[in-house]
Amino acid sequence: MSEKNEEKIYTNSAKNLTLRISEDNLSAYLSFNDNTGMIDEKEITKLISTAGITNGFDEAKKLNEQNNIRKEINVPFLIAKGANPLADSEITYQFDKENCYNPEVSYDINNLDNFEKVHKHHVLAELKITDVSEPGLDIFGNQVSSGVTSSLNADDLLGDNVYYAEKENQILSLKPGYPFIDNQNKFHVKSDFFINENIIDKDLKIYGDITIDGVITNSRVEVIGNLRVKGNISDCKNKGVFVDGDANIEYAENARIVCNGILTINKNVRFSNLHSEKKIIGEKDSSIASCLLQCGYNITLANVGSPFSVLTEIEITASPYLKEMIRGTQDKLENARNNPDEKEEIIPLLSSELREMEEEYEKRIDELLQDELIDFQITVLEKVYPETRVRIFKHSKLINEELNNVVFSIKDNQLMINEVDRNEEEKSFDNE
Repeated sequence: MSEKNEEKIYTNSAKNLTLRISEDNLSAYLSFNDNTGMIDEKEITKLISTAGITNGFDEAKKLNEQNNIRKEINVPFLIAKGANPLADSEITYQFDKENCYNPEVSYDINNLDNFEKVHKHHVLAELKITDVSEPGLDIFGNQVSSGVTSSLNADDLLGDNVYYAEKENQILSLKPGYPFIDNQNKFHVKSDFFINENIIDKDLKIYGDITIDGVITNSRVEVIGNLRVKGNISDCKNKGVFVDGDANIEYAENARIVCNGILTINKNVRFSNLHSEKKIIGEKDSSIASCLLQCGYNITLANVGSPFSVLTEIEITASPYLKEMIRGTQDKLENARNNPDEKEEIIPLLSSELREMEEEYEKRIDELLQDELIDFQITVLEKVYPETRVRIFKHSKLINEELNNVVFSIKDNQLMINEVDRNEEEKSFDNE
């Protein structure tokens, strides 16, 4: 049986050879300590004999040849390699591998919902060890009973967007998307989609990182992943765009966008509701007007409001994405209870989902109550127009004059405005 001890080191009398044996007795390395000339092979054999190594020479030679490793001065060189017991293994699949996305087929986006789909870190398969087929031997020829090695090499099974958890002996998805197995028995998750069409009057739920080279109009779009929209998002206020990851948009009008990650605004947003769990980042040409914008952390925008003094609200609040998800689940639950044709089992499932989200929301509120809130701020790089309401949790201010290049933050339990273009004068406003 192989036991872990301290590393064992042997040297010859001339001190120009060093032999190191690993703690688990499964490998031995030889170092040539100088380049004064040829070292007698008998010296090497004698040192190996003194150490008692009898097994693993062929295995070491094979590994060195496979990796094109040559002897070098002062570089440890593998001379013996033992092995753990080898066990037969089998793959237990955690998805229906007969109902998978086929990368060689072109699909309409409406058909993706018919295939197996997974979230990030979803278990795709387990590698289960069955009977031990070959005993293990260390470099001294002793039988090894621990550290059983699977006959399946997990690395040979890994394709795109998957990873191997060695401790659990599982293959998992690295991204949300559609799992499949290729003709080499490798696991993949198809997660990147480029949609070169307009999304009009549709109800879609897509897994993966999605780029839409078109518009979204009068549709409900749910993305389990990240979303990039190159065209306008319009007339989606009642239905909405829901993104479980980051969202990157150009334009939006009369839209509702709910994002669980970072929301990036490149151009103009009008008459819309935006909710982002993390940060909202407006690029240099960004502007929002006549909008409700809620964020769970920091907000940076170029321009806020309109010269025509329309009400625009920007707010840092607790878990806006989660709150929107709670509202949506409450609506689904109410509709299910009022619809006699709805399947009965959907009601307890929605009730359980709602309860979990409400508990998570209460947990986040408790965490916020323990913070000083000094790390939260709203930055407007250019103009804030009158009739803009700024709120950071319970502190708010209705702006009644045009401001330039300002930062809103909380200090001493008050809402502070740092007007950089006015000698960085700080003005404090409490809740109105």
